[in-house]
Amino acid sequence: LTEHSLESLGCSESEFHSKLEKEFWRIVETNTEDVTVDYANDLNSSQYGSGFDHDPSNKWNFNNFHQSPHSLLKEIQCEIPGVTEPWVYLGSLFTSFCWHTEDHFLYSINYMHKGHGKTWYGIPS
Repeated sequence: LTEHSLESLGCSESEFHSKLEKEFWRIVETNTEDVTVDYANDLNSSQYGSGFDHDPSNKWNFNNFHQSPHSLLKEIQCEIPGVTEPWVYLGSLFTSFCWHTEDHFLYSINYMHKGHGKTWYGIPS
C-alpha cells in the first residue's frame, strides 16, 4: 500500500500493520470467506534469477553463500536447488507458508527484495 493510503486510513504504519495482522488471523480462525492471494514457491533461481544477479559482489548475494570460506556447503560438488542455488518465493498480502522443518534440517535464510515487511512466526523445538 502506498503512503497516501495509510494517511487516508488515519493511522500510523505500525497501527496499520497491527490491523492487517488482526484481519489475517480473523480470516484464518473464522474460515467463513475465501481469500485469493498471489504466491509462487521453489522457483529455481538459475531459471528465473535470484534478484542478486545485478550485484554479484553484494555480501548478501545468496548465489555465493554456499562458497563462503566458513560454509560446509562449499564441499558439495554438485548444484542442489534450494541448498547451493537459492530458490525464489513470491507472495502478496495474506500469503502464508506452512510451518515446517527445512530439508535435511538445514537452516534457512531469507532476503526480502521488495515490498512491505512481513511477520514471521517460529515454533520452538
